[in-house]
Amino acid sequence: MRQAIAHFLGLAGSTVGSVSGLAAAQPQDELTCAVDLSIRNDVAEFRGAVTSRDGGKGRYQLVIAKVGRSGTSNMVQSGQVTLEPGGRTSVGSVNISVEAGSSYEAVLTLEVGGARRECRTAGETDLKL
Repeated sequence: MRQAIAHFLGLAGSTVGSVSGLAAAQPQDELTCAVDLSIRNDVAEFRGAVTSRDGGKGRYQLVIAKVGRSGTSNMVQSGQVTLEPGGRTSVGSVNISVEAGSSYEAVLTLEVGGARRECRTAGETDLKL
């Protein structure tokens, strides 16, 4: 089961893996973001990540939508964030069970110092087992 997920994510041969930067702004931007995904023991962990050239304070919102046989669920985490200049900061973390045939989408929205970024998975990530 985990190997099927790993294969889908390009991690064939790995039982634990991480895909970083499913969507991100251009590296030269002063504010970039990504949604990191790791799979461990049939649980998918989505984690928001932000890099800021100049640092600053702002807000984030991480939304995970899951559609599967058991129905639809939306998980939302949001809050304030302080970014160090040139550093990478984790914002929000959501764990969901991986079910055969379920679809997942993650969206991270940031507002820092007047700049707004939205990072999302490339469409829906279908983790078919």
